[in-house]
Amino acid sequence: MSSKWNTKPLKKNLSFQSTEVARAAYECKCGNKTKVPRGLCLWLEQLQHEIHGALAGRANDQSDGEPKSFLRDIFHVLLPLKGLLDFMEEDRKEATGEEDVKRMMIVAEISRKITITANIMCNSLVIFYGIMHLATNYTSARGLFFPAYFPWETKPSPYYEITFFGQLMGSFYACATYSVVDTFVATLVLHVCGQLANLRHELINLRRETSEEFHEKLGHIVKKHDYLNEFTETIENSFNAMLLIQMLGCTITLCLESFQTLEFLTGEKDKFFLLELGCTIFYVCYILIQLYLYCYVGEKLLSESTGIADAAYECEWYNLSPNEAKCLILIMRRARSPLRITAGKFCSFNHELFSEVVRTSMSYLSVLYAVKSED
Repeated sequence: MSSKWNTKPLKKNLSFQSTEVARAAYECKCGNKTKVPRGLCLWLEQLQHEIHGALAGRANDQSDGEPKSFLRDIFHVLLPLKGLLDFMEEDRKEATGEEDVKRMMIVAEISRKITITANIMCNSLVIFYGIMHLATNYTSARGLFFPAYFPWETKPSPYYEITFFGQLMGSFYACATYSVVDTFVATLVLHVCGQLANLRHELINLRRETSEEFHEKLGHIVKKHDYLNEFTETIENSFNAMLLIQMLGCTITLCLESFQTLEFLTGEKDKFFLLELGCTIFYVCYILIQLYLYCYVGEKLLSESTGIADAAYECEWYNLSPNEAKCLILIMRRARSPLRITAGKFCSFNHELFSEVVRTSMSYLSVLYAVKSED
């Protein structure tokens, strides 16, 4: 148990040396993974071997600094994520109680529905845009799916068909890649929330049979709580910069797309007015849902983490000895510092941030519309 919750390596700066790469590959234990984690683990090991080979073969070549730096950055990002997947798999295996398994299944079902919904909405955006593109450009001669420059002539067949199909498939793959990051972060955070719920249930049902048994159970709770804190810290360190860009992008996109919607409503209306308006509104709704997803899981994480303190109060502490009851104070004190996911360490994702982003976007929109009206 203690070896599983020894998460100090996740906090250290990973040294890019062959011995540590080999150790990480050895400790992967891919045979215990499900199909998806096993595939990711094997891919990461292959990447590690390639990096090691590049270092061994080009140690004296100073001109390869940039490629090696790029591979090192990839390695530093992916290895902690592989560790999170390992821990998630171990958590699922260790859930033996009926209530614990039930709570984990609920979290897994929510994550699955979020993933499916996000992919459907992303693909629907591409289809919606394709319909609008075909409807509004039916008179143009062989228009591409996206305006672009290519080092070949795109008008004649079969170059036009190949280029158009490539752009279409690229759009679907880009949307899938875009949505999978959101759903992956949400899945990680929801997993922590499920584990915190199990920990809270375990703390509420803490009983004193003997002093040794009580301290053993309490030690298990403290170690697991510390493990979940480290798990969340790894998520935060891996994604906070990306989430900052995501939040700023959502704010700007909401402003511009809302402005375009007003332009559709107040400008001249052509026969494709409803189609263009519907596509824009659908895209705005997707951006709002995407932003709310982060705020929802952030709010849930905050609520579940602070609930540990309430669970310590709700247990039968009055049946404990004074020294044993004092041990619960440390847990309550630690739980009063809630777990958070932030946007670049500047602000935490919660319901308040969602309303703030929407309000800021509408403020920028009013400024844009006022400037447009003056012109």
